[in-house]
Amino acid sequence: MTAAVTDIAFDAEEPGLTDRVLWVLLGTALALILGRAFGILPEWLIRLPEWMIPPTAEVLDVVFSFIQNDLGLVVLTRAIAEGPLEFLLDATANLLYGKRRWPMLGPIPWSAVAVAMVVLGYWLGGWRLATMAGVTFAWTALVGQWDDAMETMSVLIVAAPIAFAIGIGLGIAAWKYGWVDRALKPILAVLQTLPFFTYLLPAVIFFKVGPTAGAVATIVYAIPPMILMTTLGLKKVSPDVVEAGQMSGSTRWQMLFHVYLPAARSLSGRVVAAEDGRPIAGRRRFRLRRRARRWRLRAPSAWTARNRGRGTSARRHRRRAAARGCCGLRCPSARRSVWPRCRRP
Repeated sequence: MTAAVTDIAFDAEEPGLTDRVLWVLLGTALALILGRAFGILPEWLIRLPEWMIPPTAEVLDVVFSFIQNDLGLVVLTRAIAEGPLEFLLDATANLLYGKRRWPMLGPIPWSAVAVAMVVLGYWLGGWRLATMAGVTFAWTALVGQWDDAMETMSVLIVAAPIAFAIGIGLGIAAWKYGWVDRALKPILAVLQTLPFFTYLLPAVIFFKVGPTAGAVATIVYAIPPMILMTTLGLKKVSPDVVEAGQMSGSTRWQMLFHVYLPAARSLSGRVVAAEDGRPIAGRRRFRLRRRARRWRLRAPSAWTARNRGRGTSARRHRRRAAARGCCGLRCPSARRSVWPRCRRP
């Protein structure tokens, strides 16, 4: 009891202490400004001398040289850049804007690409997204920016699936193992505060200049949100959904791919909808419920047995109502509720 009272008193005094510290700092800053205005402030408080500045550039050069040359990391990164990554980028570049690489089939006509995006948009979001995709690609062709847009798209087609696979894998690992989550959190916090162009310098150093550096920078930039959204969604899955999957006798892989990931996808969609203001959360939630309903019908469990009991109770009530001269089997309230009551006299 005494410890609790002490904690409450300390919490009550903490805002006042913080305010005093802030006022002291503000007064110190004002005194430094006045000292600079009257010429009484020392020179080392105005601008640091050269001997006080640490040699940050030289230290970074030594670190990069050690990683690049002594550890031989550049050999591995260049092998990846000049191997599978460059092969995929060359293939998409040939198909989208006609770069002379394998498979030598491109460029695909802009009309075919626009129609394919319309079909993909309809499959993902209905006619609204399909119309927006068609108008966007047609407008890009009409303003003469098709080649530049396809050059960017050829990199995104390769980088997005790779970032998705790495992000969802690390997100599942962070959700499953606590030490992975604790190790990734500071790294993700740093990566999310850096702008996109910050990743280009290491990408150019360890990978060669060109589309490969842009693809690597895009992958590194897209991985942190994917990891965080996956981990958040998996942690927020309802225990009722998990219990239903376990009662159905699902294995660990079935639980992951048929219970956890669909539920986490719905939760992540609600988070994105809350941030963007788009009305997609309701549709995704409805699809998830409809999918779960079909899955329950396929998997016999205690859940379905309980539903059968409810149906038996409803049929019993309808038979009794028919015996009393009521509407019987045509009673709408008897079909809607678990313990129905006839509303007709």
